[in-house]
Amino acid sequence: MGTKSFIRSVIIVAAVAAPLAGRAEESVDDLITQADKLTQRGECLDAIRIWSRIIRLDEKNAFAWDQRGYCRVLTGKAQDSLDDFDEVLRLEPTHQQALVNRSHAYLRLNRPDRSIEDLSTVIALNPHHLEARIGRAIALSRVGEHERALADHAVAAEIAPGNGRDAEERPRRHRRLGPPARSRRVRPHIPPHQASGLGAA
Repeated sequence: MGTKSFIRSVIIVAAVAAPLAGRAEESVDDLITQADKLTQRGECLDAIRIWSRIIRLDEKNAFAWDQRGYCRVLTGKAQDSLDDFDEVLRLEPTHQQALVNRSHAYLRLNRPDRSIEDLSTVIALNPHHLEARIGRAIALSRVGEHERALADHAVAAEIAPGNGRDAEERPRRHRRLGPPARSRRVRPHIPPHQASGLGAA
């Protein structure tokens, strides 16, 4: 093959590959939108299937790993969720929401000591993290450290008056806002009455 023919072939391949790559990226984004909607509606079994597809396409998508773990906890698969949260933290060691969600999984597995460890890490990173303060208070109560639990409840009450004792022992999801940034998501507040009926797995 001559030099001109080789260059022409390279140009053709590049021209074909570029739009295909764009479509693949769009496909992942579309799947994220679908999975996110299912998760918001509480259709976690269907959401898990799509989060799993996203992970197969993009193994470094920390948001997808975290959300699959979140859904697994809610569907009674707390043990399986630990692998998902561990992967998030391998990708982003200070991912606060994954630490909080993993702490809920540990509580459901009757491992409050590990829950306290995760939540203490979050509080060290962000002393005003309301969910971490409330979650740690719950975990501390489980192990009989009631004074420390009261201290966390007091801080939570200062952060958000009236919310200090209203949290449910459940993980939280993130709401996807704007263009997908893979793992930078902001979760909505979920009122306690919407979280009722979720027992330990």
